[in-house]
Amino acid sequence: MKKIDENDTYQPNSKIEEQITKNIQRRKEKLMLDANWDDLLFWDKVRLIDIWSIISILANITQIIGCLYSIFRNRLNVVTADKSLGIGCMFSWFIILRYILKT
Repeated sequence: MKKIDENDTYQPNSKIEEQITKNIQRRKEKLMLDANWDDLLFWDKVRLIDIWSIISILANITQIIGCLYSIFRNRLNVVTADKSLGIGCMFSWFIILRYILKT
């Protein structure tokens, strides 16, 4: 075993590092091939879903419904259109605030 002096630097064995890197890469590839949505637990699936994506989709849907109500104003209730547009607008502002805070 070689004694390390102040002037010496540690030089790892490149073959061993390459083997370790290849082994880790093979394990990652195997995990990715073996990964299956059905094998995940319910709470693991829930963690993958982003709540802000759901809020964004909800905001867009309520704004579309509100716009459709506004287009057919003479046949449908105007109060429902105003509420739908207001809720969609509120959700959109939440999403904009989140975007500003994250950047």
